[in-house]
Amino acid sequence: MLDWLPENVSTYGSRIDFFFHVIYYLTASVFVLVSATMIYFLIKYRQREGRRATYTHGNATLEWVWTSATTVAMIALAFASKPLWGEIKQQRPPAEVEVRVTGKQFNWQILYPGPDRQFDTADDYQIDNDLHVPVNAVVHVHLNSLDVIHSFFVPQLRLKQDAVPGHSITAWFQATKPGVYEIPCAGARSTSTPRKSTKPGNWKPGRRLLLPRPRPLIPPAPPTPCDCNPPTIFPMENSEWHTHTPSLLMS
Repeated sequence: MLDWLPENVSTYGSRIDFFFHVIYYLTASVFVLVSATMIYFLIKYRQREGRRATYTHGNATLEWVWTSATTVAMIALAFASKPLWGEIKQQRPPAEVEVRVTGKQFNWQILYPGPDRQFDTADDYQIDNDLHVPVNAVVHVHLNSLDVIHSFFVPQLRLKQDAVPGHSITAWFQATKPGVYEIPCAGARSTSTPRKSTKPGNWKPGRRLLLPRPRPLIPPAPPTPCDCNPPTIFPMENSEWHTHTPSLLMS
């Protein structure tokens, strides 16, 4: 298979990879067939001494065949992928964790609910570029933008969603493995894209923010700005307050 794809740590990532493989091998086969046919025609019908070119209107049967085959393939892919598209974009499972992510030049603003698990209350906490969530929990990310269209992209989660000014767009994922993963802005936004970053490792191992607790949250140290590395995801096995609870830090 395609070993150069990023590692999959998402519950729905394997199904996305399946369709990626199908489309890749289908288009690769068509490319090889068309290229081989073109080379064959170049050799067979090359200019020769005493041979004159002829004009033809084409072959209607062949045109019907390749047009019909392409149409059938596209319709089949559309119907086969519709359930997965609906699951990811329309029929989201209930959220166990929710965060608000706002894109701006030149960073991501992450807003966490406090112990009451409600937004727009006094115990909310915001920090730039650090997204820390539990492994194996359904996470809803509410995306927005303050200026231009940004693109929230985590290849290992097979998650890519634009953040549009004036609109709240919800994406979701369920991470299955702890690790450290980058969150680049996948949109070409002139000087905004390469600077939307922080240094990995600004969080102490084991810190968590999202799950409700009987005591106030302890805010982590502010991240150190960096213009060289994209934001990253840090899935951790243990928590400062909840030992033995896997967690995922995306910064």
